Amino acid sequence: MKVTGSILLALFVIVAGYWICSTQSHNEIAIYESVIEQTDKPSPAQDLSHQDSSNVDKTVQGENPEILNDTPINPPEERYSAELQWIEMVEDENLSAIDTMHHLQPMLSHREAVLRLAAVNAISGYKHSEINHTLIDALYDPNPVIRATVVESLSMQMNDSMIAYIEPALYDPNLQVRIAAIWAIAELESEQGVYALAALLSDQNDDIRLNAVAALGEIGRETSMHYLNNLRHDSDERIRRNVAAILDEIAIDF
Repeated sequence: MKVTGSILLALFVIVAGYWICSTQSHNEIAIYESVIEQTDKPSPAQDLSHQDSSNVDKTVQGENPEILNDTPINPPEERYSAELQWIEMVEDENLSAIDTMHHLQPMLSHREAVLRLAAVNAISGYKHSEINHTLIDALYDPNPVIRATVVESLSMQMNDSMIAYIEPALYDPNLQVRIAAIWAIAELESEQGVYALAALLSDQNDDIRLNAVAALGEIGRETSMHYLNNLRHDSDERIRRNVAAILDEIAIDF
């Protein structure tokens, strides 16, 4: 009887131990599987990062229609490259002054300043009364570079009558246009030009006065020497120095 009780007790211990071990293993497996499931599932932060990356890829590949619509179709310099080539072609054709003017005159009112400038340069090499009138109209161009180019082009016509048209540019709002007009008049070496430049010797802008002095010295007429002599004692040292140098050079030449 005691032996039987001992056997039953031993069997109970064995069965209880097996049950405890089985339960613990099952719980460990469940916990492990739960951890794996949470690791495989992306977090909200990972989802957001993935979405941002997807949007960037589309932008780079050009799949975003809003960005494409904001991109200019052609760069600005290509908008008028064809017209520039056409102007060069007309210039290379060696047409008559009248034909060249008729071809290029519409370009003088083009909205692009670079085309207006190209047209002025193309027609300025011709000497013709109609060409002169066309250039005179361009003296009122809103772009100062074009106005300066026009006054230089008018002096190339070597016609004293152009001084009357160039003279207003001596008082242009733009300094570079004024200086260009000074030297355009000096190129014509006219007595009328001397009087036009002499009026600038009392200008408030020192650069204008200095250029007027140099231009009068370039003309070298007796009348211009008279005006320069009056500046020997000018309050501006640079004026005095330039006048002295010009008068000394002229004295050596004579």
